[in-house]
Amino acid sequence: MLNKYPLWKNLVIVIALVIGFVYALPNVFPDDFAVQITGARSSTEVDQRILDRAVDALEAKGIQVKESELQERDALIRLNDAESQLRARPVVQEALGRDYLVALNMAPSTPGWLESLGAGPMKLGLDLRGGVHFLLEVDMETAVDQRLEAMSGQIKRELREERVRYRGGDVEGNRSIVLSFRDESSRSEAFDLIRDQYNQFLLDEQTEDGEYLLVLSMSEAEVKSIQDYALEQNLTTIVTGSTNLAWRSLWCSARVRIASLWNCPVCRIPLRQSVYWVLRPIWSSVLRPARMRHQLISRRSRSVTTLTVKPVLSGK
Repeated sequence: MLNKYPLWKNLVIVIALVIGFVYALPNVFPDDFAVQITGARSSTEVDQRILDRAVDALEAKGIQVKESELQERDALIRLNDAESQLRARPVVQEALGRDYLVALNMAPSTPGWLESLGAGPMKLGLDLRGGVHFLLEVDMETAVDQRLEAMSGQIKRELREERVRYRGGDVEGNRSIVLSFRDESSRSEAFDLIRDQYNQFLLDEQTEDGEYLLVLSMSEAEVKSIQDYALEQNLTTIVTGSTNLAWRSLWCSARVRIASLWNCPVCRIPLRQSVYWVLRPIWSSVLRPARMRHQLISRRSRSVTTLTVKPVLSGK
């Protein structure tokens, strides 16, 4: 077949195809499984020393590192597969401590010569990537410390009301409250008062540098109760928020669809049936994606508890 188009048009088509092929080529290279390290505060920097410590911790656990690199404000460690990625996160977090945040990520593997041309892979939305994996971690130590601070103030207030003199009271780092007294009789009065009203503490009388100390150590059962309560409070807040958001979306969409159906002059079906047939597609498009899956991971027992929040609509 004879080409009747001028040469410059053919060249434009060829150049457009070549450019399109080059800038679409990064999508051929799959993303690498990676863990990303950032500072917990804006003033915390991630340098080569921190990156080397994380890599050494992974190698000590037998996790093979594909590549590691420093970025502008964080560091990235590439791994071979998803299993290595899941194993690497707690290892790196334990090695670096609470001053750094370690998150799961997917890192593009675009070659350098394509990046130099400004080419990069297409950014897929959450729906194309399979949704959001939400990991809920509650700061248990902070919850226990806050409860200790509150109970310390309450105990000192009751000692003042009962006219039991004490020198001071501080919360120690080992989940205990230390009260100091001038004499043994005041300490004995405080011991009897606290023992009767606060059975969640283990009491220990000590003497140090001429001061009479009363050490209140929180029992393990009370610590577990505080942690369970903090976890339940956070979970209830998230579940309530997600459920309200789903039904709010349903109500806004249903009002628009029902108003349109009510004002439709050619509609002849009964309103009761029309409401159901209006809500049915809304259920498929709005409520069915509105799910939240929570994974509660216990650091002690390594057990995983999964909770899926899913609104239910019945139309009969």
